[in-house]
Amino acid sequence: MSRYLVIIIALWFVGCTKSVELGPAPVESTYLEDLEAFYANRHQSLTNEVGWMRLAGMYWLENGPNSFGSSQNNKVVFPEGYIPDYVGSFIVSDTSVVMSVLADVEITVSDSVVNEVEMLAIDGDDPVRARYNTLEWLVIKRGDLVGVRLYNSYNPKVDEFSGFPRYETNTDFYVLAELITEDVPKTVKIANILGQEEDLVSPGVLRFQINGNEYSLITIVGGERMFIIVGDETNQDETYQAGRYIYVDMPEAGSNLTKIDFNKMYNPPCAFSPYTTCQLPPVQNRLDLRIEAGEKRPTQSYILD
Repeated sequence: MSRYLVIIIALWFVGCTKSVELGPAPVESTYLEDLEAFYANRHQSLTNEVGWMRLAGMYWLENGPNSFGSSQNNKVVFPEGYIPDYVGSFIVSDTSVVMSVLADVEITVSDSVVNEVEMLAIDGDDPVRARYNTLEWLVIKRGDLVGVRLYNSYNPKVDEFSGFPRYETNTDFYVLAELITEDVPKTVKIANILGQEEDLVSPGVLRFQINGNEYSLITIVGGERMFIIVGDETNQDETYQAGRYIYVDMPEAGSNLTKIDFNKMYNPPCAFSPYTTCQLPPVQNRLDLRIEAGEKRPTQSYILD
């Protein structure tokens, strides 16, 4: 083997094994504009007719018939003044949840009045949505639990919502990150506020630096992106106690680098609504660090009295 070939191979080897230099990410000229667009889209998503902030109830069902309406005599009691006293029943079986409606009550599904409709197939089919005036609801499944999630498009508190308090934009929290993957994707155990646990697929671990210190976060699949549930020291005093959420783009083809923008870290629905079942940060994602970026803890309730 020639001396020059040996040198080329040695240089190639050094280049392949060199550690990636992490730290602040280059800030694009449109960065601030893009960040404000992110929060504008978030505001629209939260406050639309079936946005998280319009939630008005969460009701866990029992096997068999579950009567519903606004009367306190029902098993499922919707808010008074928005629906008749007695409307019908949610009938839960091992295979489905069927909504049966009284003949003189006009509940619609896909703009058609219904008397009986399957709201949810227990094997995982997408639920249907039912409406009555300003109310809309669907049936969800959380492990062994089956429940009704209710929205009310009428909510003056939400109409006046202008955004959660958040930290001033700080590009020190806009950082490069290296995705460390496994040949066979691992799963990570994620708990929710109900105490349930679920094994979710992880694309890998993101390694990054802030102020010269190295940290890592386990990711889970979030559609075409990576979803991360993060706990940090600001949870003790300024941000939601159970952590915050963030999405991160997958690295481009041929690269293992991406960017984490902690200025886009946002509150999970549980921070402002008691009618949700949010996921909690895994132990590995509870950072010994104050991430003073993104949304702060909500300062008021948006639930109608």
